[in-house]
Amino acid sequence: MEKLSPRSASHVLLLSLLMLSITAREADAEITNLPGQPEDVIFSQYSGYVSIDQNKKLFYWLVEASTDADLKPLLLWLNGGPGCSSIGYGAFQEIGPFRVLPSGKLSKRQFSWNTEANLLFFDSHSDVGYSVRSVFEPARDNSTGNPTLDRPTGDPGRYEYIWNHGLISDTTYENMWNFCTVDGDPEGCHKAWIEANTNEIGDVNGYNIYARPCGNNTAQKWEDFCLETDPVTYTKRKEVQESFHVDTSYIPLNYTLCRSCS
Repeated sequence: MEKLSPRSASHVLLLSLLMLSITAREADAEITNLPGQPEDVIFSQYSGYVSIDQNKKLFYWLVEASTDADLKPLLLWLNGGPGCSSIGYGAFQEIGPFRVLPSGKLSKRQFSWNTEANLLFFDSHSDVGYSVRSVFEPARDNSTGNPTLDRPTGDPGRYEYIWNHGLISDTTYENMWNFCTVDGDPEGCHKAWIEANTNEIGDVNGYNIYARPCGNNTAQKWEDFCLETDPVTYTKRKEVQESFHVDTSYIPLNYTLCRSCS
């Protein structure tokens, strides 16, 4: 059998994930209620595993759009790292329908992306979050990579963005362009970022620069964007794992939000 190229393998994987979004809506995959979930949730949720081979299976959480789910697009969300949980980070801390409160209950996220799309979250690679790797499988998995594929071409978009929003000076911006390149000066680049982070950007939430400053206060009221409760305590709860249809024979002792794929 001819071995697939990395590009072809990626296409096959993506096609498989799209097919999953259809077949996942089975009765045994449906989440009836997550512990602490608000009572007025009207959208459907599904979760389970996709087997990669006999040693690996990836955990998914499919959240349907809050309205007109059959007419809305499907959005596949994979957190980077590489190798960080899309459930623990992407779903619960960034774009998903719920946020974990300090009380252990869930609250609705005001600007959840499932208002506009069906969301498919995957814990990848296979020993991150609820995904499973056999204990006999060597700790090496290069099937997924970091969305930051190439810093020399990707980083310019980052400092272009923060400069356009007035968060860094013209001088720092120019230094980043001059030094933070393939043939640039790593030390000069490092100094430029130190200047930006220490003296210029200030108390800004990197995931939402329009939100109010977070400061060091992590106990704000739940309505405030800056409240980001560690989701690990919630996702390790037995009743939560049962609601998610998790393989509890493996996860409790090995659960982690991120793991290197090297």
